[in-house]
Amino acid sequence: FLARIVNFSLILILIICLGLILPATPRDSKSLLFSKIAKDSLLQNIKPPRIILVGGSNLSFGLNSQMIKDSLGLNPINTGIHAAIGLIYMLDNTLPYIKSGDIVVISPEYNQFFGTIAYGREELLRTVFDIKFSQALKLRKEQWENIMKYIPKYAISKFDPREYFDVVENNIYGVHSFNEFGDADKHWALKKQEILPDDALEDNFNYSVMNALYNFNQQLINKG
Repeated sequence: FLARIVNFSLILILIICLGLILPATPRDSKSLLFSKIAKDSLLQNIKPPRIILVGGSNLSFGLNSQMIKDSLGLNPINTGIHAAIGLIYMLDNTLPYIKSGDIVVISPEYNQFFGTIAYGREELLRTVFDIKFSQALKLRKEQWENIMKYIPKYAISKFDPREYFDVVENNIYGVHSFNEFGDADKHWALKKQEILPDDALEDNFNYSVMNALYNFNQQLINKG
């Protein structure tokens, strides 16, 4: 009985390990998470003077960066993708690209300051494993603690036939839903909808997020 349990566990572990190293499925590769590739390219190649906007989908869906460029004379880079990537990753991913003279605006969703969402959820796991695995080695302990529970689901999804057939990119939440500044703009022509406010945030305030912002600011000052 114990031998059968061990054998079954080894098979399950092997499946999970194989799923982790397989490339992103066609369905995953069309998600808005893959806009990170283009947004990182903007951070690397857009010339100064620059204004870099860091946050979640509140930024990607909430801005018209052409207006910022026209009114301020700055080249905007909208790095927003998804709140569940976590504010800590957003800061760590952006910092290496920041150059002297850049203006950096941090606009986190309110929930980034409560509980542990700032350390990322399943979207962070998919970002590092599907898009840039080298960053997995740079994740903080708290980030790994937050995303470990999603590993089995993520790995097993690589063997789901629905991930490979009849895949159609979502026009609003897809990898190509962004303009040259990084704004998600495909929803601009849609009919306005009434959006109800979220419930009150009940998690405890996460003071370490404030420390992360302070440290990030100090590194910006060092970069000029």
